[in-house]
Amino acid sequence: MNPVLPLSLLLAVSLCGLSNQACAADNWSGRKLSTVLEELRAAGLPLLYSSQVVGDDLVIGKDPGAVLQLDRLRAALREFELDLQSLEPASPGYAIVRRQHTTDELEPDGPQQHTPTDQLETVTVFASRYSLVREQTTAASTYVPHATLEKTAGIEQDVLRSLQYLPGTSGNSLSTLTHVRGGYEDENLIRFDGVELYNPVHLKDFQGLFGLLDPDWVEALNFYSGAYPVQFGNHTAAVIDVTPRSTAEREYTLGASLLYTRLLSTGSYADEAGHWLLGYRRSNVAEVMRHTETNTGEPEFEDLVARYSHLLGNGELRLGALRLTDDLKLQANDQDQQASVYDHDSYLWLGWRQTPSDTLNYSVQLNHTQLSSRRAASVTRNNINHGTLIDYRGARRSTLDGQINLHTGDDTHWQAGMQLNRSEANYYYASNANYLAPLSSTFSKPANSQQLYTAQLKEPDYAGYISVAHRLGGWRGELGVRYDAFPYLSHGTQFSPRLNMQYAVNATSSLHLSAGRYVQAQGLHTLDNSAATPRFYAPEVMQQYILGWTHFLSPALQLRMEAYHKYGSRLMPRSENLLSFITVASELEIDRNTVTPRRSRAQGIEVSLTAPAEQAFGWWLNYSWSRAQDYIEDNYVRRSWDQPHTLTSGANWTRARWLLSGSVTWHSGWAYTPVTLSNDASNAALGARNTQRYNDFASLELRAQYTVPMRSAELQVFLELRNALNRHNECCRELTVDNGGTPIISIENQAALSLIPIVGFNLKF
Repeated sequence: MNPVLPLSLLLAVSLCGLSNQACAADNWSGRKLSTVLEELRAAGLPLLYSSQVVGDDLVIGKDPGAVLQLDRLRAALREFELDLQSLEPASPGYAIVRRQHTTDELEPDGPQQHTPTDQLETVTVFASRYSLVREQTTAASTYVPHATLEKTAGIEQDVLRSLQYLPGTSGNSLSTLTHVRGGYEDENLIRFDGVELYNPVHLKDFQGLFGLLDPDWVEALNFYSGAYPVQFGNHTAAVIDVTPRSTAEREYTLGASLLYTRLLSTGSYADEAGHWLLGYRRSNVAEVMRHTETNTGEPEFEDLVARYSHLLGNGELRLGALRLTDDLKLQANDQDQQASVYDHDSYLWLGWRQTPSDTLNYSVQLNHTQLSSRRAASVTRNNINHGTLIDYRGARRSTLDGQINLHTGDDTHWQAGMQLNRSEANYYYASNANYLAPLSSTFSKPANSQQLYTAQLKEPDYAGYISVAHRLGGWRGELGVRYDAFPYLSHGTQFSPRLNMQYAVNATSSLHLSAGRYVQAQGLHTLDNSAATPRFYAPEVMQQYILGWTHFLSPALQLRMEAYHKYGSRLMPRSENLLSFITVASELEIDRNTVTPRRSRAQGIEVSLTAPAEQAFGWWLNYSWSRAQDYIEDNYVRRSWDQPHTLTSGANWTRARWLLSGSVTWHSGWAYTPVTLSNDASNAALGARNTQRYNDFASLELRAQYTVPMRSAELQVFLELRNALNRHNECCRELTVDNGGTPIISIENQAALSLIPIVGFNLKF
């Protein structure tokens, strides 16, 4: 039975069983606030208020338009300096109270700056969206407090790693990158302040163990696991859109742990007209390894962010820089694998945003990216293989982005934009590998393989998009189309229509429906120069269909359910290692394999329960059923990261100076291709692709933090345990051959991550 059908039936039954009151369908504009409140009460929303607070003379000027009635009501109350206050846990419902102002809001002096944020009401109709923000300033039904990043165990000062706790994601516990709804890791678009980041991790060629973005650099993060707007393109799985940190008060942080030394400065000046962000991190891993006499090399890496913004009349100027540097010397397995790598990525941007009126804004931004990598590696496995490689690559990409937003009437929002790109890439790759019997025949490898590839490439690409969002009663919808042109590719001109709908069922529930086409093309900098014949392929195409339901069981408890189906076509070949992804030179290994699917499919059902993390006790629970398959040689086969069942849960408790938190991850073991040994272990044979699974993965992460108040600062001391139970989670296998005359082959399952303690401090002043 198709598992998408039960969820569809459940949504239909739930919809029929909910109130048919028309409270979400009418227009509140010009109506008395007291009348609207009584209608909401009649529809089942518990409200408590006084006639002295809500007088008969309060008339709503403009319909707020939020889809969920709670968000719609909050927006309407702001017009009268009122707010909603939860009555939990004493009783269900809300009280309407006078809005509490901060000191800054009550200050009458100083110039009245017009902040050029998007004053057009954004019609939020997208399923599969999660927002992590420091303060809930928008009516986001998928709001997740930024405190999640600060309280959740297992994050390790890494924004991208936090995504692995959200529904629809799967990771290998080592890499900071993640697969989203069955997709490849490179199918996720990652943006910071409107700049696309390309593989923003340290140790790129070694599982990407550490991410570029520190949570203290982040003001907000929007994560779309599917059905994202047409302004985001050239990726087929997910979007991670990050807004940089911006604070009114000056804040400085000095931190250190076994992983990093960190410095941060952020604040404002000139009555908050100008803001700055300056952050720096440097790895402590190499120093820790030297003191523990761990003979695995010297991984030195650092990153830097600098951003400045300033309000000028109705406009905002912003400029920024982001830099990642790796200088690595690694070795493994008694030095039978060695590598030295130098990576340097830098991003520069300059942008301007103008807001001439409450119904119009436009922006333009120029980005310049430079990527550079130098790598040398060697592998020597006794009686299996040996080889060396040299890999130099560099790329430059300049992008001009423009966007305009227009609000026509109270219910319609237009958006249009364009993107012009100019890319250059240089490649030099040389390798020499020898593969020895008997495993060379097992993995269909020649006795010797030599490769030399050089190229200098320079090409433009273009994109444009337009969308219109409209509200009609309880319905909201957005229809958009995107155009992408890649002149250097066959089928390089692509159109991507997308439709997103949302219906407010009642005051606490909404229904989502999304359908769209998504395209991903190889950039000049993403060529696989280790392939037997490096070449560019036609853009991949992914069709996505999503049905979702969001319901607030109480003011502090949200239930969310989604079903999705994805169908991919015109897929490009991919390279994988059948035995292990833990290697310093994957393309030299004997188990390197090229996968050539004709198409793919991914399906899933996701259920989540969330209680806000900013409360004294917060928790969350996510369950996903999914499958991800490729169509290869007339059969659908599992992708290597296919995990039918996934459960993640976490809780945090804050009291006085203490913070205690824990996270649990459990999922089905990943699929692998079996290797069968002969009776005398002198020969090995490969079984059918990905027909067996490792044992189920389970991991517990714990964090304890204590805050010491000081005269003008505070000191946070923390201890974190990854895989606290030290569970042996299988991830890969190792083959060895003892050739003392007659070869004897042995195979052993290996674990990815053992117990890792992390201790550190943050001094904030």
